[in-house]
Amino acid sequence: MPKINLTAPERVAGYLAKGYWEESTLADFWDRHAEESPDKVGLVDVSQGKRFTWAQLKEITDRLALGLIDMGIARDEVVIGQLPNWAENVTAHMACDKAGILYLGPRTNMRQSEMEHFLKITGAPAVIIPGNFRGFDHYESMKEIQSGMPQLKHIIVTGPDIPAGALSLEDVLTRPLAGSYPPDHLSKTRIRHDEIGNLASTTGTTGAPKVAAHSEGCLVSLSQAVVSRLRITADDAILSLVPFWSGINLLVSLAVCRVGCTQVVMENFEPGDILKVIEKERVTVTCSAPAIYFRMIGHPDLARHDLSSLRMAVSAGGPLPPELAVKIEEALSCKVSNVYGAVDGGTFGLGDPDAPPEVRFTTVGRAPEGTEVKLVDGDDNEVPTGQIGEVVSRGPLLYEGYFHDPERTREVYDAEGWYHTGDLGWVDAGGTLTLVGRKKEVIIRGGQNIYPAEVEGLLMEHPDVASVAIVAMPDPEMGEKCCAFVIPQAGEKIPFGDMVSFLKEKKIASFKIPERLEFVDQFPLAGEAKVNKRELQDMLAQRMEAEGEAGPGSA
Repeated sequence: MPKINLTAPERVAGYLAKGYWEESTLADFWDRHAEESPDKVGLVDVSQGKRFTWAQLKEITDRLALGLIDMGIARDEVVIGQLPNWAENVTAHMACDKAGILYLGPRTNMRQSEMEHFLKITGAPAVIIPGNFRGFDHYESMKEIQSGMPQLKHIIVTGPDIPAGALSLEDVLTRPLAGSYPPDHLSKTRIRHDEIGNLASTTGTTGAPKVAAHSEGCLVSLSQAVVSRLRITADDAILSLVPFWSGINLLVSLAVCRVGCTQVVMENFEPGDILKVIEKERVTVTCSAPAIYFRMIGHPDLARHDLSSLRMAVSAGGPLPPELAVKIEEALSCKVSNVYGAVDGGTFGLGDPDAPPEVRFTTVGRAPEGTEVKLVDGDDNEVPTGQIGEVVSRGPLLYEGYFHDPERTREVYDAEGWYHTGDLGWVDAGGTLTLVGRKKEVIIRGGQNIYPAEVEGLLMEHPDVASVAIVAMPDPEMGEKCCAFVIPQAGEKIPFGDMVSFLKEKKIASFKIPERLEFVDQFPLAGEAKVNKRELQDMLAQRMEAEGEAGPGSA
């Protein structure tokens, strides 16, 4: 695979010299755990009822790596694994790492159009898929794609029911290949620290999904940053409550690789099931988006489960309102820690679980060691400490750009290597970062900026508000005004005037107060994490059009 420009030899050498990168790889860590703790459980697949020790995980990944190599998949080629949160997704990823093959795991609900897009970008000669999942025939869809893409030579299907003509993943795993290759073969093929080690897809909410590339050195460095800042140890059991393709899940996988703790995965994120899994598996750390935590703490069975093993709830993937953070800590009796980053960017903030509550609840922590973060204005000039600006970052934890797409890479990286996040925030004198919203989501009312996160945080303090999202609505006089979409507490509905009075009591400027109130049962999500405010704005536009004229108290 052609090197992406940012992985330049001088950059690699500099990170190694400063200790930010190391020559060890994720596969090295994986094999070390199998040698040092062979009988320890490293992976629990709740949905399929499977448990794997580190020794078993090494055997499976070694067998699959040799199987892929024996099929003729060359080093630096790509395998696409469109799999749910199953053990096969975890082991396929590591097998590819050992074979020197790149792995891309897109969302299971992406269909023919998106999968063709990924296959064109990557040139992948093989896919690993379920035959039929949640009523969709992935195999027949992939066969149709294959008819127009001769590069796609292998369709590998996992599960007990293998369609006629498909290649069974189990058959690939059980081929007697160990004697055909020298014992040290995989130590020579595995991805090195200075090579691309991971591919990740974006959600595609603003166009065709993009494919982000991460270097192995970046991933290994991030693994150390996560375990040191979040105090992850070999004794932890981490439950990932996001799909495998998510950047949040990547943090979990890296932490598990680094220290050899136990990773717990589940296919569905129904809150009642989550509570049962935490209790049964004695989960110590959960990683999820705010929306999942919101559903968990509101579940009627919450008090019936023993969640005493849980010590930390890591939140990422979207803004965590401070009031919700307080409720999570109270309901789950554990500490909340924020993580801030992007799957197609890097990690820019890691919360400290030992920080004071006001820091944990309102900030995303400090940048990992070696990562530079600064705030800039519209002309890329750095703003003073405490002032709001766009978050830009560079350093050893940043991704390498978009795979085979230098034009899009240049759109987010400037000439000095700063990655532009599109997020707005401010830093204090100690480097702790507070986010105030997306640059594109700032509402400009008559020339005055309104940052939705500020108003959302205040409204979350209202006793009858379960969750809230602030979006812009068009206005012929002011250009834009605020509309509040609210999920009310069960059985409650807040009058528009009460909302206004509540915010006035908070002593915020009157121009920030929403001038329309809408109620919804749930928010549309971008992926599994962030509230999709574009869809809310579309919903608002349809309602306003149907009304013909919207008064300030509409709901």
